[in-house]
Amino acid sequence: MLECGARAYMMLLVGCTIFADKSFSLVDAKYLPLFKNLSNCGRFCWGATALVTLYKYLGDGSIFTTKQVGGYATLLQVFF
Repeated sequence: MLECGARAYMMLLVGCTIFADKSFSLVDAKYLPLFKNLSNCGRFCWGATALVTLYKYLGDGSIFTTKQVGGYATLLQVFF
């Protein structure tokens, strides 16, 4: 029961910060397999995935018609 709650919390945390989309409230179900084994979560390179996601959304945001940018905006603020 405790592991279920930990998986749900980590899914929310990762989905709303590192892999945040433009809605900033929805978490995609494709990230569920990442939390299948909780002991492996510490071995993932979360910083690199945050940067890749941020760069992807910044590339999308550079288009003239784009009104919002997704991704982990706090990470962008730290760099500048």
